[in-house]
Amino acid sequence: MVQTDRRGQLHITAENPNVKVWQIPDRSPGSAGAAGHLIIVYVTALCQGRVVRVPSGPLVRVEGQAVSIRCNVSEYEGPRDQDFEWMMLQGQNQFQVISTFDSSYTNALFKDRVSSGDISIKKITDSSVELMIKKVRATDSATYQCSTPSTDTVFSGNYKADVALKVIGDSLKVAPSIPQPMVSEGEQLELHCNTTRAFTEHTSLSVTWSFKVGGSPMAEILTFGPDDKVTVGDSSAQRYAEGGLRLDLRGGGFYGLVLSGARPEDQGKYVCTAREWVRQGGGSLHKILEKSEDMGKVTVKPTVIGDSLKVAPSIPQPMVSEGEQLELHCNTTTAFTEHTSLSVTWSLKVGGSPMVEILTFGPDDKVTVGDSSAQRYAEGGLRLDLRGGGFYGLVLSGARPEDQGKYVCTVRLWVRQGGGSLHKILEKSEDMGNVTVKPTDTGNTDPDQEWLSYVYFCRGIVTLVFMVMLISFLSLHGCKQSQSKMKSSQLHILDKTPQDRVTVVMNSTAEDIQSRVLTAE
Repeated sequence: MVQTDRRGQLHITAENPNVKVWQIPDRSPGSAGAAGHLIIVYVTALCQGRVVRVPSGPLVRVEGQAVSIRCNVSEYEGPRDQDFEWMMLQGQNQFQVISTFDSSYTNALFKDRVSSGDISIKKITDSSVELMIKKVRATDSATYQCSTPSTDTVFSGNYKADVALKVIGDSLKVAPSIPQPMVSEGEQLELHCNTTRAFTEHTSLSVTWSFKVGGSPMAEILTFGPDDKVTVGDSSAQRYAEGGLRLDLRGGGFYGLVLSGARPEDQGKYVCTAREWVRQGGGSLHKILEKSEDMGKVTVKPTVIGDSLKVAPSIPQPMVSEGEQLELHCNTTTAFTEHTSLSVTWSLKVGGSPMVEILTFGPDDKVTVGDSSAQRYAEGGLRLDLRGGGFYGLVLSGARPEDQGKYVCTVRLWVRQGGGSLHKILEKSEDMGNVTVKPTDTGNTDPDQEWLSYVYFCRGIVTLVFMVMLISFLSLHGCKQSQSKMKSSQLHILDKTPQDRVTVVMNSTAEDIQSRVLTAE
């Protein structure tokens, strides 16, 4: 609306709120009144109207698979519940497919498929529907147009939208193989999954290796793709991080998964799954095809079978004095292979206290010392005695009272996994026996005690001598009375000599024996 005020100036106002007007007065010399204004009016109409949307195309789908195409409308007037129609455009030809409100809308080309339910339209909300095809055909490749009849007071916006559908053949083939389905523990296990497909434009491929043991659910090991992305299953994450799982991608549709260092738990049934993906509008990926094939069963033979690992511990001297050398021997025999390593651990248990590890040797000749023995080992008080042939010895130089207790020898077998990590496959422990450490008396002896010991010793000797003399005297006296055939016998007992000696002389003419016993009083 244009109006003039009392001063003769023009004012322009917009009755439509969507129109904006700017007025700039003319300030050039000589201008006056209404005629003296240069009026520049900018009118901006904010046109709002119906918007019909379909997915960004092309939509690539596989022949024989189900297809659904969504269509929705917004910014419309009239009833909330809107109607929709779908039409196929192939070159210059147009074919009416299906309608939400007109059953006679369908072209004769699609009547049978609509009647059988192969093609249908599904109302999602008042303002959205889906065109659904249960089994899409190669001839369904076309542009599909979604349109909505107008319910608006003013014809404004777009009332139809187009999307291209491209139907490709099912050319995906999966040919899995396991070159060596029976491997020994620690050996390399290879799982090959060969895939081929004829159509690669707009699509990506992914390959998944899965594993099943007995009645347990199928567990995904690793997935390669789409877009060269690697996704690892929860149960395989650590193994992959350590290098125990790696991809073997040789090209030409060859996809391989290598398990470096087979384990007993790798035994079971394997499955290879190939999936084809297409990128939708906005960059999201949509799966269009999936095929799974059994790869077969894998058997992992244990490296150590039955009771092939034997442990024979011994303690040559189970009772030692404090400060003496204590030796702990642990002899082992096993069926070694190139994939296994051995470790030997010596442990000590005192009374009801927990078992304490003293030292472990191996695997790979590595020495690990327990916390309580670290200082002693550093000072040379603990050393290994490795003589070969399965002999493992631990020597404690200078036994201590705290070394007394029960000793145990533990032997473990390890197998090396991919990336260098070690996996324990067997463990055996044997009691070595009890060790007694006799304490050494290092205290000072009392001098008075030493003198008394000497006196007792001397008194004992004197007592012994007098007893011998008495027995000899009684023996001789008895012989003199009983033996009448003796020609003569003489017994002389002399008193003490000036030299404080006692002399006993026995003369016998029959035996001609003379005995002298001299002793100090």
